[in-house]
Amino acid sequence: MVKKNLPKISADILLAEDSVVNQEVVIATLEFFGCNVDTVDNGKRAVQSWEVGTYDLILMDCLMPEMDGFEATRKIRSREQQGNRIPIIAISGHNSDDMQVQMESAGMDDSLGKPFTTEELYEMLRRWLGLVKE
Repeated sequence: MVKKNLPKISADILLAEDSVVNQEVVIATLEFFGCNVDTVDNGKRAVQSWEVGTYDLILMDCLMPEMDGFEATRKIRSREQQGNRIPIIAISGHNSDDMQVQMESAGMDDSLGKPFTTEELYEMLRRWLGLVKE
């Protein structure tokens, strides 16, 4: 259970996740934290949303239809302006060594294994949004 007195995180998050159930859980959690959330269900839409949005962080499922999270991340990284790197956190139920290599190779900054706890998600956001010292 998350402590009720945690500082709110005011951030704009893009969630790329194809599972409706996972979307609902993550959206509710992020909104509880104080975040604004836009959701897409595949990598192609993630790239399109990133191009027109102003997000602080992307939570990217690795395995989605139409375009997976690896390809979406590579496309975002190739189009970013120098000095404007957005944190992309992989979310995946497959956390093998091979999957970690694919995540790093694509340019993902970190990863959360599904299922992840509310606390793990909170700390990941705080770390990548510069809200805590490591």
